[in-house]
Amino acid sequence: MAIKFFEEGGIHMTKCKVIALANQKGGTAKTTTTLNLGIRQLQ
Repeated sequence: MAIKFFEEGGIHMTKCKVIALANQKGGTAKTTTTLNLGIRQLQ
């Protein structure tokens, strides 16, 4: 779905940022960190 949006020119790819958070172990606050980064980007 996101790729289709990008291909149709929904946004300029030059402004797109990708941040990946990963860890094989569970309970490492990946979701909390992702939410905090997203909220910070909106501010």
